[in-house]
Amino acid sequence: MTLSSSAPQREPIVITGMGLITALGQDVPSNWSAVLTRRSGIAPLPGINFAGAADKGGGVAPDLADPPPRHLKPTIRGERAVRYLIHCIREAMGQAGLLAENPYPARRRAMMIGTTLGGMISARPFVHSYNERGAPRARYNRLRAWNAGSVLRPLLDEFQFSGLGSTPTTACASGLSGIGLGATLLQSGRFDVALAGGYDPISDYTYAGFNSLMLVDPGAIRPFDRDRRGLKVGEGYGLVVLERLSSARARGAKALATILGYGETSDAYHLTRPIPDGAGAALAMRLALDSAGLSPEDIDHVNAHGTATPDNDISEYRAMRNVFGERLRDIPVTAVKSYMGHTLGGAGGVETVLTALSIMHNCVPATLNTEKVDPEMPDLDLVLDGPRKMQVNVAMTNSFGFGGCNASLILGGGDGC
Repeated sequence: MTLSSSAPQREPIVITGMGLITALGQDVPSNWSAVLTRRSGIAPLPGINFAGAADKGGGVAPDLADPPPRHLKPTIRGERAVRYLIHCIREAMGQAGLLAENPYPARRRAMMIGTTLGGMISARPFVHSYNERGAPRARYNRLRAWNAGSVLRPLLDEFQFSGLGSTPTTACASGLSGIGLGATLLQSGRFDVALAGGYDPISDYTYAGFNSLMLVDPGAIRPFDRDRRGLKVGEGYGLVVLERLSSARARGAKALATILGYGETSDAYHLTRPIPDGAGAALAMRLALDSAGLSPEDIDHVNAHGTATPDNDISEYRAMRNVFGERLRDIPVTAVKSYMGHTLGGAGGVETVLTALSIMHNCVPATLNTEKVDPEMPDLDLVLDGPRKMQVNVAMTNSFGFGGCNASLILGGGDGC
């Protein structure tokens, strides 16, 4: 999937609102402040059934003070993902000026929110006991709430989006898939506004899965470090409001950033390992550049996927080296998962917001914990010592997931160029 660059009158798609919840805070300002002050959100994981495994910590979002809307059904009101997404949507649409009054017809509004878990965590309240091996005994007739639509449906109703609702599930690229799809739909002219991004709460299932693959580091997350050992599982909700630039200007809304290009590919190489040479990831980046009409020389900053797992980081480095060549040494790279953990389907949305903030504030956040960059990555300019103040006109953010799902998004300033 790419944004078309051949359309004769392709209109810029801009971000007019952003919402963000991670272990660093419940809104955009608190998250941005945390990364600028190099504050980690990693802590012990409450409420997780480790079934005899060690608690290696992760990134859980702070408890919400605001209750869910009372008119929601009791089963929906208790759903964590719904509650946190409502909070996140309110922030994004409030900043866009669309919360109190939305001029766009409901049928012209689209919601594209990607995830890997969907409503899977909904089943946890229905687990009434565990057997001697730690396996759950559940009331299986209640597991229909696992369907990803069980999370999206109340959001569509609550905010009156009746045009289209979709839940892209492209593993850890899901959030970027949602944003790329939202921008593409707006360019088609079928819709006037899209709420797009991704989310994932933490569950026993995901922690156990990554831990069984020996991908959870018991120590600190160290992206691109020579001694990296793995990730931390994180919780994240990252959403953006997308509009055509002319529509935003007509209603007096401020454009925060512009979607310049998007590329998406699939390796189909292995269920959990990336292709070693990073070919699929490199192709996604090239497709994003092509759709933006840009060259590698135009990129000022890259927000890397940077999971800190041994295979993923070297594959991603090789992909960047393939795309940027010798110029890679001149492009500041950051890996923000070192702050809040890997937010899985939320990562693309979370990191799009942080990348947009880098452009808005001309500042690239530092990567936490990395002490010695892997010697196999000699020309990687990983920002380490502190936030780097610099002119950021165009930035790329990448999300690469299990099964060879690769997505790359290019952002520019809010003036549509």
